[in-house]
Amino acid sequence: MKKTFLFSLLLSAFGVAFASFVSSGVAASGDLALSASNVWFSTDSYLEGSTIRIWASAQNNSPNDLLGNVRFSVSGQVIDADQPISALAGKTDEVFVDWVPGTYGTFTLTIQVIPWDATSDNPDNNTVQKEVTVYQDTDRDGIPNGSDPDKDGDGVPNEEDAFPITHSESKDSDGDGQGNNADLDDDNDGTPDTEDQLPEDSRYTKDQDGDSLADEVDEDLDGDGLLNEDETDLGTNAAAPDTDEDGSLDSQDVFPIDPSEWQDTDEDTVGDNSDSDIDGDEIANEVDIAPYNPAPSADIEQDVFIAGVGEEIIFDGSASQDDSGINQFVWLFGSSDEEDVNLASSAEGPRVSHIFTTKGLQTATLTVYDENGQSDTLEIKVRVFDYGFLMKAALFALLLLLLAFYLIYRYTRRTRPKGERKTRRSRANSKK
Repeated sequence: MKKTFLFSLLLSAFGVAFASFVSSGVAASGDLALSASNVWFSTDSYLEGSTIRIWASAQNNSPNDLLGNVRFSVSGQVIDADQPISALAGKTDEVFVDWVPGTYGTFTLTIQVIPWDATSDNPDNNTVQKEVTVYQDTDRDGIPNGSDPDKDGDGVPNEEDAFPITHSESKDSDGDGQGNNADLDDDNDGTPDTEDQLPEDSRYTKDQDGDSLADEVDEDLDGDGLLNEDETDLGTNAAAPDTDEDGSLDSQDVFPIDPSEWQDTDEDTVGDNSDSDIDGDEIANEVDIAPYNPAPSADIEQDVFIAGVGEEIIFDGSASQDDSGINQFVWLFGSSDEEDVNLASSAEGPRVSHIFTTKGLQTATLTVYDENGQSDTLEIKVRVFDYGFLMKAALFALLLLLLAFYLIYRYTRRTRPKGERKTRRSRANSKK
């Protein structure tokens, strides 16, 4: 009983509230209006494929709060869906839709406000129409075709594109109006593209080596790097890039008609497969740590040096050679006497200097290493003199020579005959 009374009381209160809500104007009637100035666009440049936002502001011309919808359409087709509005008395409400033109041309857009209750509405101010021109933008890159250097965005400039607004086509080799991608016979020579190795050249159909030169005019028919006439001289097949079918092109095969050989690393006319010393470094393959890599060659421009004790000598091994480059230069210096302390002296680098402190016949040994650890050694002779001792010896010899001349002179004067001396004196007196 109490519950029934309470429910009835709540229902009555809800009814009063709803009646009050309705009387306040939620479902009231009045005039909702649109004007051309209250419709605008997000851009002044309209391109096909680009989003254009259309705004509309509905004006409530009544003293009541009004509800309604705004409908946007183009060519009779509604854009998106009706947009609901709730405009307070004497105020406006704004809504928008996004429109993406699917093509270019001139379109009439219709924007219409539709009140929920049209009893007091003025239908003469409910609709606005606007005409817009949408410009062509074939590749949808935001650049109108009139300004776009590549209208269809296929990477081929318009002036070189036989189909400048068709993305899938750019060439028409036979000029039949059908693009090469769709044309089954691009050059219209009667041979289908699937069988034509030069599908865009109506003069030829065969190109064995795929170098874009027709077989009829190709001087290297098989594309092996050898001219057809040279292959005749070599005895190879001008139409087969690998005559002996050993996996090496004829131009790279030292033995192009011998299927068991194709390389000769040391150029000794013996193929590597049969050569016991492949790299020709005089080391048998079975003990050669790098059988395909010749050992380096140590070299220096001078073989004999002459210097004095304490004089700096420059040794330059830059002339040493190796196919892959010298990795290390090692120099040892000493004399022919193994007891000489200078044997412990060493240096590294292509160009080094050394000073010998003892005279005699000295040696400089250069050893070069390649990246595989192979080496070559060169011994250089150095004659070292003690210039101080030589100067003293020369001075002593000169003094001995002068003394000898002096003694000879004195001896000659003493042993001259007396008559000869008098005759010379009388001759001298007669001249006076």
